[in-house]
Amino acid sequence: MQTLGEQPVVALGTPLPRRALGLVALVGAALGVLALVLPPGLAALALLGLLGLVPGAVTLGVLPAVPRTLAVVAIPALGAALLALVLTAQLGAGLYASALTRWALVGLGVVGGALLLAAKPAVPHAPDATASQTSDVANGDDTEHTHSENTRSAVLLTVIAAVLAAVATACWIVAIPAMRSPEYSSYGLLARAPLLAAGVGACAVAVLLAVRARSWWFAWAALLLLVLARRSYTLLGTDMPLYQWTYRHLGVMDWFAHTGTLARDVDVYNNWPGALALATWLTQTSELSRFDLALAYIVGHHLVLVVAVYALARAAGMTPWAALVAATLVELTDWVGQDYLAPQSLALLLAIVCLAALLVARDPRWRRGGLWVALVVFAGITWVHQLTPVWLLVVLVALTILRVVRPPWVVLAFLAVFAVMVAINLPALLAHSTGLSLDVLANTAGNIASPVSPGQAVTSRVVTVLAVALWLCAGLVAGWNLVRRRAGLVAPVIAFSPLVLLLTGYGGEAIYRVYLYSLPGVALILAPPLAAALFGAWLRASAAVVAVLALAMAALQGSLGGWYTAVFSRADVELAIRLEQAAGPNGVIATPTVGFPRQVTWHYVDQARADTLGDTLWSLQNELATPAGINATPVDRLTQRTQEEMATTPVYVVLTDPMRNYATQYGTLPPAGLNELATLLLDRGWTVLYRADGTSVYANEAGVRAFQSTPPRPLP
Repeated sequence: MQTLGEQPVVALGTPLPRRALGLVALVGAALGVLALVLPPGLAALALLGLLGLVPGAVTLGVLPAVPRTLAVVAIPALGAALLALVLTAQLGAGLYASALTRWALVGLGVVGGALLLAAKPAVPHAPDATASQTSDVANGDDTEHTHSENTRSAVLLTVIAAVLAAVATACWIVAIPAMRSPEYSSYGLLARAPLLAAGVGACAVAVLLAVRARSWWFAWAALLLLVLARRSYTLLGTDMPLYQWTYRHLGVMDWFAHTGTLARDVDVYNNWPGALALATWLTQTSELSRFDLALAYIVGHHLVLVVAVYALARAAGMTPWAALVAATLVELTDWVGQDYLAPQSLALLLAIVCLAALLVARDPRWRRGGLWVALVVFAGITWVHQLTPVWLLVVLVALTILRVVRPPWVVLAFLAVFAVMVAINLPALLAHSTGLSLDVLANTAGNIASPVSPGQAVTSRVVTVLAVALWLCAGLVAGWNLVRRRAGLVAPVIAFSPLVLLLTGYGGEAIYRVYLYSLPGVALILAPPLAAALFGAWLRASAAVVAVLALAMAALQGSLGGWYTAVFSRADVELAIRLEQAAGPNGVIATPTVGFPRQVTWHYVDQARADTLGDTLWSLQNELATPAGINATPVDRLTQRTQEEMATTPVYVVLTDPMRNYATQYGTLPPAGLNELATLLLDRGWTVLYRADGTSVYANEAGVRAFQSTPPRPLP
């Protein structure tokens, strides 16, 4: 068995030949041209092929070789990272040009692909046949078991798995009407559509049975179906993107598209623009609606996530079966809700590929190529999200101390890349950072205060137990592996290094980031014993399936417990766009709590800069609720300032059903608080401007005139 400092040789296949990389680049270029004649949805997919194949394939063609397992995820990761850097530079210089960037990528694919096709074959690398069977994680190898499933049993298991997949699909289809029901429940969507849980459970069992049957392609098909069953409620349960925060990101995209510049004085997104710049380029070039992209994004994120985690697990030394179990485990237990169209979701995917490249670089044959891939991807991450590179640096330093990453000076290269970002973004870091917080216990509490609704109380307890169970099991297994010298510290470092983020409050959300970032490492620890159990005796395998199902159901409740606070109607989104246009550069749209699309258009930048009634709006959102009911003082203050200072400036107050759901779910307002607020507004002379489907808008006279002169713009 290995010691902590050993660097095992991991069998990951030979490198892709340069000619193969050239062909990949040419295919990507062809997709970029084909997008010109395709409808928006298909054009967006073709352009994803362009950005996901061309820059990465050409870059890998000039870098030292990496194995195929890494190359499959490194090509799109390099493409996303490099294009994010290019678009960030364009926006920063005020030279953003979406069409020119497309043709530059096409040209790069044609020229680079042709040169790679013409290149001489590289000297073949030593085959992996002599690879050591050890690794820095327990690899899930089941060769210790004396029995294996015979052909008949394997066929039977595959048939059962196929039946379960069919059952899952049927549950999914039958649940669609219930998913679209607007009837609120504090227990979330599963209270109205319990068949969703049945579908996810059936899919999960199908994946695990396919693993036991060693039915490789069916196991992957079942896993992809699981992703659809687990995440497609975002496509089928609503016509518009989930989460109020999504619409802020869509507003940033609209600003990029409208101005081609960065508003660095306004928010963090204009200082770390990489992800939203990519999304803007994709929607502009394909003519796909940004709302449609956001609606489909969550499913796409998880399809990529399972592949990235699989590659990470293989790079860590797992068998293919254990790696597939790791991917399944991450998919089933990710409930945090940071998978929507947001910088962090892209940063997480890139971070997993970066970690995979670092682990591949343990092998001297792949060291130079793996480190270069990790460094380039890390450079992209530094301009995508402000927190993720900090976590990666913690992991990198720890792995360097453990002599997993060599040579030690590599850390300096990563720190230099990070330092460039810090030097440029220092004013934004000082303005927007929550800073250090040594009250670690308080930082574990999250951003949900008591009292909450009964359903939310249950959901909070469920996800707390889930997190503690995963971390406790991972800690016990990691400790056992260390005692038995079955594995090193790589997986524990990845799993538990996110705890350092508890030194920052991060707006009350640090604990959720800790959980999210820890999942890949936790999967590296738990997947090998789970895979071994699946290949073991039936009783042991059944226990593994039950345990995975319990984790899956807990995480599913975590994902869907707050469903009715995150769903918006098309009418509300169209109303939000119209209000922002009517408000103009100095106008105000006030909301007493979460539950209405905000900052949906490029107009948000001027309104944020004006910050009209900023302190008064803060009072409305933070001082309205009292134990005795609604506090009228913030309403009086808003009314007075509107009458005295804003007679010619539009001011709107919006109340919606999602706000009522949010207030009930999380206890942010007293029962019937929004109804009391509506009465107060009417008593103080505000005009009811709009009322339909649970949404009401109250306005001053200037707001009424501006709204009436602003024509509605129906979404396509």
